[in-house]
Amino acid sequence: MKKVSLCTIIKVSREKNISIYLFGSILYNKPVKDVDVLFVYNSYIYPTNAYSFVMPLIHELNLLFKLPIHPLILSVNEVLKLESFDKYNFVKIEDYLNKQIHSI
Repeated sequence: MKKVSLCTIIKVSREKNISIYLFGSILYNKPVKDVDVLFVYNSYIYPTNAYSFVMPLIHELNLLFKLPIHPLILSVNEVLKLESFDKYNFVKIEDYLNKQIHSI
């Protein structure tokens, strides 16, 4: 994994107060064609600006995984309104990457 890209992802997401979760085929031992990523932004970001806040992170994730990124961008309030958010297998990107690093 590219260390510079990983550091940038963590730094930018913390600065912008955006949580990043992975879901979909990348979490399983299945062939992966893209990386499904949930970006959860804070309510102080206007929805019309959310994509511009997330774009640098999408770019860095693309460099890190060397695969297309399929983003899902939701506000914290939208996530809280989801009735069954917990039933989906969303994994914080830090947890996923730590697991990958430790399995090497």
